[in-house]
Amino acid sequence: MFRSGFTLAEQILAVHPEVTCGGELEFFQRIITNKNIPFPECISKLTDVEKKAVAVKYENEINSAFDNVNIMTDKRPDNILYLGFIKSIFPQAKMVITKRNLMDNCLSVYLLRLGASMNYATSIEDTIY
Repeated sequence: MFRSGFTLAEQILAVHPEVTCGGELEFFQRIITNKNIPFPECISKLTDVEKKAVAVKYENEINSAFDNVNIMTDKRPDNILYLGFIKSIFPQAKMVITKRNLMDNCLSVYLLRLGASMNYATSIEDTIY
């Protein structure tokens, strides 16, 4: 969930000279929604050639946005929905999942006033559930 501590985790990882902070990249969310592919059913049907094509597209996008990338962080919270997809494309990918006290997290999300497109953040009741 937003405001759960992944920015701090990313900053800690970025102390290492081989780690590049990617921030919240839209790649996986965009490729799934823009391609109108049946998700999550598509994961088991991807061929090795299709997986390689997605990996190359991702790597090209990363290389055009960042210099000398060895290890990249992508702290977009909704990537958790795509973990199976990501691991099928990049089996060696490592995941860090942050967890914060539920009430602290909900209050932080609500007080931040995220956009209306994030409907769970527009009322405290929706944020809690």
